[in-house]
Amino acid sequence: MIRDNDILRSGKTGILFRPERGKNFAPHRNIVENNRIIDSGKNDGIGVDVQGQVESITLKKNEIKETRQPAKRIGVRVGPGTRDVKLIENKINGFATAVDQNPQTKK
Repeated sequence: MIRDNDILRSGKTGILFRPERGKNFAPHRNIVENNRIIDSGKNDGIGVDVQGQVESITLKKNEIKETRQPAKRIGVRVGPGTRDVKLIENKINGFATAVDQNPQTKK
């Protein structure tokens, strides 16, 4: 449970669910609720980035906001291989892309 936090001016990403060594080590079944995630990263920053084989993540009633220029910033990125990521009543504002669902990995 990640609840009621102010995550301000992060270096790259506000909250990162990163790929681990396979599905058995992934951070499944997390709830991210009532947080304020503001001004994440440089021009390509991401508010919340869900990567790898993560399952059953709920993002609920968060304020994910960019107060600078949108640039190439993304509010929420849900990567390929993830499953059952729920976005419920979030406020996502100021980004070039609010939600990027299952983007292709760029090489």
